[in-house]
Amino acid sequence: MDWTLAQLRSKIRELTGQLSTSQLSNSDLNDKINDFYRNVFPDEVELPELKTFYSFNTVDGTGSYSLPSTILRIEKPITVDDGDGDAVAKLGFWKDANAFFTEYPEDDSADENEPIDLLLYGSTMYLRPIPDDIYTVKIAAVQRPDALSEDTDTVDNPKWGPAIAYGTAIQMFLDTKDSDGAGELTSIYQFHLNSINRKNLQQLSNLRSVPSF
Repeated sequence: MDWTLAQLRSKIRELTGQLSTSQLSNSDLNDKINDFYRNVFPDEVELPELKTFYSFNTVDGTGSYSLPSTILRIEKPITVDDGDGDAVAKLGFWKDANAFFTEYPEDDSADENEPIDLLLYGSTMYLRPIPDDIYTVKIAAVQRPDALSEDTDTVDNPKWGPAIAYGTAIQMFLDTKDSDGAGELTSIYQFHLNSINRKNLQQLSNLRSVPSF
């Protein structure tokens, strides 16, 4: 089963009892599916299919850069390359803005050099020292799945379909403060998440077991 947008809607209507478009329009339900699929689901379980590398070039004298909306989150390793053939250097990854700007005051723009640290704050990345040249920053990242817009659009991996349907339904119950409805689906949702994790681990194990000569 490929789990198209139409099939997800049908399953979620079955789970929530909102069978009619007079109760919930297809357009509104599509929004709820995409919100869960793109913003919540990738944080619930490890999804190797969404792992990528994101890179950008710095601008001389510019210390802040917007994270593209296609990237859900960034992770280590983060590296910087000056393009001159020197060794690629790792950047420190900060998440505490107060500590970061204590170390690097915001008005300290005169001290420009090759960056050694990166802070992610909201959807903005701050590099310090502020770049004094063009550098290439490369970051391990998790990307958002593409939105489902047409009824025939399918999720990236059919194994994800049941978890997306149950997770969206749970979120809908929670949005209306129906904890009982959410609770009834939670164990099945967790079963599907565990199933995805097991399959991912099995695939990794099979890859590691292949000898190389």
